[in-house]
Amino acid sequence: YGFNGFFMGDVEHGSFMEWSLVKQDLNSSKCQVWHEECCYPSEVAFVPNPSGQNEDDGVLLSCVYDSRKDESFLLVINASTMKEIARAYTGFRISPQFHGKWFAP
Repeated sequence: YGFNGFFMGDVEHGSFMEWSLVKQDLNSSKCQVWHEECCYPSEVAFVPNPSGQNEDDGVLLSCVYDSRKDESFLLVINASTMKEIARAYTGFRISPQFHGKWFAP
């Protein structure tokens, strides 16, 4: 496999508090990043395309906290391009997660 998966971190801003979603190609060492100011994504879930041909053919789902609105949203990203497909705001804040676990703030 050419990709090591998807991880959270901030490679562009150097701050632990400004999170990004990062996809790294292990063959070329190139990274693709989704980042939005004041938004803090959770760990992603990869949903493969059932008829996909490439290992990154599918979508990523992440629950993201938007501190500007004090509200969370479900983020849907094209896993191949790391471009946002859709977002759906919840109307409330969802507590931060770590490996699928929920923690109260």
